Amino acid sequence: MKKDERRVEPQELADQLAEILHRFAGGAVEVIVKAGRADQTPKRYLTRKEAADYLGVSVRTVDGLVDCESIPFTRIPSLKPDGRGFVRFDARRLDKWMACDCPKPRPAARKRRGRSPKGI
Repeated sequence: MKKDERRVEPQELADQLAEILHRFAGGAVEVIVKAGRADQTPKRYLTRKEAADYLGVSVRTVDGLVDCESIPFTRIPSLKPDGRGFVRFDARRLDKWMACDCPKPRPAARKRRGRSPKGI
């Protein structure tokens, strides 16, 4: 390296690139830069937390919708004999589900544990 050159960190370089692209695109193109790389493809299969963020609801709401089977999901079995497995959500199927004009059932209210009603 020459004396007058300085080392540019990857994140700084990514930020500079995003600024240049934004300037030349005139605000018409949104540039997403994460961890020094452009994220070009969104995830198709989402976890519970990612699905909740995607839909703009809480994880508990997603869990309730899974319990009453009113949201499209795929259950993946566990490899352990005593495991319950886990669920994944296909973003395309969630988009179709949200675009549907049919009424969306609300998850049943969960009972609170360890509390008794006032006056008892």
